[in-house]
Amino acid sequence: MAKSHMLSAVIQALALSVLERIISHHLWTHAGEYFNESTRFQDLFNAAAAVGNNTAAKQNHPEYSVNITTSFINGSSTSNNYTVPASNLTTTGTNSTSVTDAAAATSFYKHDLPHHLLFLLIIMPLSYYWQIWLERTVPGRLKVQDFPPPSSSAAPEKASFGDDDDGKEEAIVQKWIAQGKVKRASLSWWNTFVKWVLELSVGGLWQVTIGAVLSFIRQDWKLVVLKKNVVEGWIKWEILIRWLWSFVGIRPLASLVSFIVIPAHQRIVFLEGAELVTTTFFGLFVKALLPWLEGTEFVQVMIANMTDAANKQQGGGSGLGTINMEL
Repeated sequence: MAKSHMLSAVIQALALSVLERIISHHLWTHAGEYFNESTRFQDLFNAAAAVGNNTAAKQNHPEYSVNITTSFINGSSTSNNYTVPASNLTTTGTNSTSVTDAAAATSFYKHDLPHHLLFLLIIMPLSYYWQIWLERTVPGRLKVQDFPPPSSSAAPEKASFGDDDDGKEEAIVQKWIAQGKVKRASLSWWNTFVKWVLELSVGGLWQVTIGAVLSFIRQDWKLVVLKKNVVEGWIKWEILIRWLWSFVGIRPLASLVSFIVIPAHQRIVFLEGAELVTTTFFGLFVKALLPWLEGTEFVQVMIANMTDAANKQQGGGSGLGTINMEL
């Protein structure tokens, strides 16, 4: 029965996480396409390129090549190349998407999503038992063994639920409370706080470590053999950055809520559900925000100001320079 609880929770959490990944991919891909196809945002990029070109022209570069690269959360990027003679401010450019829609979709479904699925297959069972261990070590409320037997007839009731298992223990406590035999213990806020700190620190650290190692082996596994020292240093920084990034978003708050109101054997499902809802809401918010932002006076004024600045910075000289900008 204990294994069935684990399998049920893992399957549900895995399905929610995969769905969240797919929704996130498509929403952010749409945002990238909107940026790339928007005339107003392209005007903004052109104005930024003109400012960069004319600043460089003052350093004796009569002609400048400008590359503006915009990277998006789903891994795709757009590259914009512009050549501007210093003698005039006419910007001619070509706009190309480094990863086409079809190629990006193929890469996501053939590489990124299977890799994420492998990560989930490893991490979800471990996360389930981690939550069980936390609750047994630092219980938020009294367990069934902490309650005094309400009567001599209570022992057969406990035995009827089978062997020791957190799900069964919760059922026993709920049944006793419903029958009025015991009162539910109040929540231990100190224990809850300790569990929360352990989850964010130790729990977050071992999870991002597994994710970083799997990601590195997938992308640059040959360097593990060729440049072991460099790899070890890089992985340490990657783990640190990922761990610090784990504090951003809904996860810390959702984790605290789960320790207060969600049984241990259902917490991984709750956490993945919270991630799914947050990702969907935020993605739809950005999708609705971009068209509004494009038409605001703020963006128009920004473009006008940058164009005026480019005109004031016009200069001349000799040589060829290059500016690379990443957004």
